[in-house]
Amino acid sequence: MLIEGTGRDLQSNKVLFNALATVSYDDAAKQYRIRAFNQGRYLDTELKLGDRSFEWGYQSGPAKIVNRMNLGESGEWIEIGEVTLPSQPPRRFVQLNVKKAP
Repeated sequence: MLIEGTGRDLQSNKVLFNALATVSYDDAAKQYRIRAFNQGRYLDTELKLGDRSFEWGYQSGPAKIVNRMNLGESGEWIEIGEVTLPSQPPRRFVQLNVKKAP
């Protein structure tokens, strides 16, 4: 599956964020994988599926980053990103409510 995400400023319509990702199934590991590309960087990690959700994460130095997407009541995707540093509780660094463009 191919996913493209673009975030725009609501007033100027200027692109603030653009990302591309692929989702595939790894037969050998028996898990889904996501490879996401943004600003010249990429991430390749396990994609965990829930009933109406999915999540992926990675380690960046001492920080553990987790992104969760949940399908909301109105059909929108709600993404929450959290960072956890050693001996500290998780802290939310982003929340996005994503709707399909008309």
